[in-house]
Amino acid sequence: MASPTKPLPDYFREKNQLTNTVTFAAFFSIVFLLLSLPFSHNSWMALGNSRFFVFTVLFAAGSLLLVVLSKYLMYKTRNRVRMTYLGYIFWCLAEIVLISGMYFAIQDKNQTIRLMNYSNVVLDENVTPSKLEKITLFDNSGDLKLCVSASNLYYIESDDNYIIVWYTDGKVGLKRYMLRCRLKTVEESFKGSSLVRCHRKYIVNMDKVKVLRKEKDGYELDLDNDSIPPIPITK
Repeated sequence: MASPTKPLPDYFREKNQLTNTVTFAAFFSIVFLLLSLPFSHNSWMALGNSRFFVFTVLFAAGSLLLVVLSKYLMYKTRNRVRMTYLGYIFWCLAEIVLISGMYFAIQDKNQTIRLMNYSNVVLDENVTPSKLEKITLFDNSGDLKLCVSASNLYYIESDDNYIIVWYTDGKVGLKRYMLRCRLKTVEESFKGSSLVRCHRKYIVNMDKVKVLRKEKDGYELDLDNDSIPPIPITK
């Protein structure tokens, strides 16, 4: 068995060998996507006539481009930099880590939380656009956990790696729902909407704000529900 510190044979970094490696990686990735997507819960990756298909294509193309650039760099440095078996393993592991980082970055940004607008849905009654607006929340696994009307949502609170959504369903008092998600993702996903981050721990629905009040320690918000305590505002 070859020692990890033994120099890597030259043919590992020859043009034909690296080309075959990239070709095999591309073929394996396509087959894996085709087999796994029907069973996947990752809603940003999908096949068919869908805008989410663009995410799939961009991710696959970006990953392949990263591997091509990596192998090209390995080929160009073959005569100047000696590489051991251990170095080759770490090089390949670095490629996997970078591709995994791309995947989780896209998943976090596009899959965790979405704002859905039902303004184009045909209904049998006249409903104002504000009542049609739905806020859908997904956990970090991409599973749909909560869908609530924007008019019923009061605020979202951070609790370590979780968030607590405070809302009402019109039947009972204020309700809460906890799911694993970052508050920062909520903030980025709902830019331009009535949901605004006012504190490192809170995002409020500005349509529910009744009073903005200056106190001794700073500003506070009162929402139009007496059971909700004042929410602090930071600079």
